[in-house]
This record gives sequence, C-alpha cells and structure tokens, in this order.
Amino acid sequence: MSLSVQTSYASLVTQNSLSSANDKLTTAMERLSTGYQVNSSADDAAGLSIATRMQSESDGIDVATDNIDDASSMLSTADGAMDEMTDIVGRMKDLATSAANGTYSDDDVSAMNDEYSELADELASVMVNTSFGGTSLLDTGTLTTDGDDYASTVGGGTGTGTFDPTTGAPVGKLAASDSTTTTTYSGTQATAVTTYANGNAVTTSTADTTAAGTATTKEEGGVTFQVGASASETLTVDISTNLQAVADGIAKAQTTELTADNATSQITAMEDLLSNVTDTRSSLGASMNRLDYASENLTNMQENTDTAIGNIMDADYASETAEMSKQELLEQAGMSVLSGVSQMQSLITNLLG
Repeated sequence: MSLSVQTSYASLVTQNSLSSANDKLTTAMERLSTGYQVNSSADDAAGLSIATRMQSESDGIDVATDNIDDASSMLSTADGAMDEMTDIVGRMKDLATSAANGTYSDDDVSAMNDEYSELADELASVMVNTSFGGTSLLDTGTLTTDGDDYASTVGGGTGTGTFDPTTGAPVGKLAASDSTTTTTYSGTQATAVTTYANGNAVTTSTADTTAAGTATTKEEGGVTFQVGASASETLTVDISTNLQAVADGIAKAQTTELTADNATSQITAMEDLLSNVTDTRSSLGASMNRLDYASENLTNMQENTDTAIGNIMDADYASETAEMSKQELLEQAGMSVLSGVSQMQSLITNLLG
C-alpha cells in the first residue's frame, strides 16, 4: 500500500469501523437503559406498528376487565336484594301458616297481619329503592286502577293485569326498561295485545268496545355491558327476568289483609312469590357466572397479548450486554488502531528527512 499525505485508506477504514462500533454501542446502551429493543420506528418499523396495535388491545382489555367487575357488582347488588326478599317472603309464608291454624284468636291473627303488612311494604321498598350507581335495578313501571283482564306481550315475555271498567285503562305493572311509550287500550271487557320487537311496538290489536283508555308503560330492556376490547364484544343481561310476576305478587300482598279465612290462599301466594323470586335470582346467578367466565377469558387474552408485545418490544439484557461489551472492545481497538495509523503517517516525514 502506498504512503500518501492526502488520503489514508487505513485511517478511513478505521474511522468507519470506529463510527459503526460507536453507533452500535450507543444502541445497546439505549436498549439497556430503557429496557426496550424498539425505541423508535427506525429500530423496527413493522414491529412497532404491530406492538402499538396490540398494546391498544391490551389497554382495552384492562378497561373491559374493570367493566366486568362493575357489572358483577351490579348484578351482585340485585342478587343481594333478592336474597333479602327471599327471607322476607319466607317470614310472610310463616305468618300465613300460623294464621291458618285454628288455635289462634282473632287478635293473634290481627297481630300477624300487622307484621305481614309491614313486610309486604318492605318488599315493595326493596323493589323500588335497590339501585347501583343511580340505576334502579328492580323497579318496574306502574299502571293504576283495576277491572277486567288484559294481557300485554313485551319483548317476548307476557305481563298480565286488569282494565278499569269505567275508563278502560289497563291496570298492573310491566317490566322496567330504558324508555317509555304510550299505548292506547280499548274495552271494558276486552283483551289488548301489544307486540314489541327490539324495544319498539310493531303491532297493536284491541277489541272494539265502548270504552277506551291510555296508559304509559315501560318497555322491557336489558343492560348491555362492554366485556371486550372490540365494539362487538358486548353482553346484554336482562335483569328484569320474572320481575313483573314478583312485582304483581308484592302488590297483591300489599292490598290483602291476612285473616284466618284467607291464610291458606296466602300460603299458596307466598309460595308462588317465592318461586318467582327464586327464578329471578337464578337468572341473575347465570349471568354472574357468565361474567366470571368472560373475565377469565380476558385474563388469558391479556396474558398472551402482553407476552407477544414483550417479544417485540422488550430488550434481551443478556444479548444487549454482550453486544455492548463487544462494541466497547471494538471501539477501544479502533481508537488504538487509529493511533497506529497516525504513527504510520510520520514515516513520510522520515522519508523527507
């Protein structure tokens, strides 16, 4: 190789190697200090894009898990209220059973009725006042007055009540919902049937009679929970299942005086009410179990998603430490060689001397 003052090939090669070693050393030190092997899009453009998308999904799973916890708390609140109602109805049945026994005096039965009446009012209070985050859980829409029978089909379920013989207005309660609608009913001796689809009245048929009335009813609807990171991952729970029958049984108990004569029928009424309460709790329990499984599935999804993100983004400390040591040695060697190249340049001075 020729000796040249203007161009030193050995120096250029050494400088390039030294610069490369310094860049790689800087990258290794950056990865070790941040814990990530991808610190900018230049490090791994495709990997960063994939990891960003997956991180968004993981964050969504975090929120969905919180949603499930809230949903479980809501359903547990409703279930707890129904548990209290179970105890109350059981006590009312015991009172009716006692009243049916001929050994008690009228005063004794009257005292039983006092407690029976208070318990019926407490059942109604539980129905009306049980709420979660300001959302009523067990309350149902109410219609007033009494009279002849009618039936209304709402969201696939059937609620029954009565017509006022004077105004023709229906009486009773329909299931709770997110919105209200006004329905016109006809007839003092008629049956009105209203069919709903997706929360909207699609057909209404009424008998042609002499009287008519208008009643505001609540449409039946469920509570929709967001249980996943994507828009399609929702779960709708109808917490009003069988609540109408429960509400009707409570309303009847509130207006019925417990006597020795009707005690037997009240035993049956309380058995029916207890059965409806149990059916409602069964529905709530099934929904809570489903939420538990949904939560476990989210946990599994998040675990694997976070692992995949880590595979892309996380620095391998063993590998990066070895790389740092390697580049430090190369950098030191390059600087030593560059010093040697400078000494070679001094040979030209010797030649000139």
